[in-house]
Amino acid sequence: LRIIPSLGRDVSIWKDCKAALETIKLVRAIKPDIVHVHSSKAGSVCAVAARLAGAKVVYTVHGFVFTEPMGKMKKYFYIISEIISRFLRNYTITVSKFDYEVGRYMHIIPKRKGSVIYNGIDEKNAEHLLGKHDAREVIYRNMGIAFPQNVRIVGLIANLYSAKGVTHLIHAAYLAKRYKNLDNTIFVVIGEGLLRNELEDQIKELELESIFFLVGSIPDAYKYMKAFDVFVMPSIKEGFPYALLEAMLAKVPFIATRVGGIPEIEQYAVAPLVVPGSAKYLTEKIVDFLNAKKVRKMTLGKSVFPEKFTITYMVNKVEEVYKQLM
Repeated sequence: LRIIPSLGRDVSIWKDCKAALETIKLVRAIKPDIVHVHSSKAGSVCAVAARLAGAKVVYTVHGFVFTEPMGKMKKYFYIISEIISRFLRNYTITVSKFDYEVGRYMHIIPKRKGSVIYNGIDEKNAEHLLGKHDAREVIYRNMGIAFPQNVRIVGLIANLYSAKGVTHLIHAAYLAKRYKNLDNTIFVVIGEGLLRNELEDQIKELELESIFFLVGSIPDAYKYMKAFDVFVMPSIKEGFPYALLEAMLAKVPFIATRVGGIPEIEQYAVAPLVVPGSAKYLTEKIVDFLNAKKVRKMTLGKSVFPEKFTITYMVNKVEEVYKQLM
């Protein structure tokens, strides 16, 4: 494992140039046939560096960054960067049909030089899932609070970034307080990120300290998925989220927003997808689900986990791309 510290999430001319030089040096030392880059930043900075160093480049898009809410100038910068970088990339993989269509429309993905390969998870991970009781015990320890086992948990596993829409889940929890029959319901978010302080302030301002909890990062968080009665993803931007696949693997009902590649797994959700950025509609779906006398089970049910979402299928498809390029 080689780490390039200067390759960061935010745009920085100095650090990005440094990352490019470090990538060139690394590629020349290792001499790989193919450099596979992920994310918008690496898709531009490292793609340029890898081609200059003589390697072929495969780029996987996990949701184009310019689909996030941002200023026009910043959006145009990212779009132009992607369009210019396309001439240095040999092949582009998207993790959803949505991103593929965006890439083709924006002239980022050349014809016959791209395809959709969904993110895949290891079905064997199901063997490591903790039961509801044990999973809750671990989460409660991290919270430092002991709730009864019969409490209902609305859960989310996500980094605390603006694109994940955690602020909308906080406001949904505030609106849900109006419903007396949700008195035994709490909201739990597993994950860490730059917005922690801001989100904590929102929780205090709305007086939700007794029902909304930012648990922080827990290693192998997917193992505790069964602690949740319903998994809610309030994202305003996504590629093709692993967390929803993990919920499906754990057979935990999920509610999500209509963004990125999520509509491509809507058939497995327990409610129609929600408009992103709307705490009101998010609350309605959560309340309807928790109050339903008969909970509609996921379409997945007891059937076999979909092959196209498995890690074996994903790896085989990526290998086909490599062989095609070689």
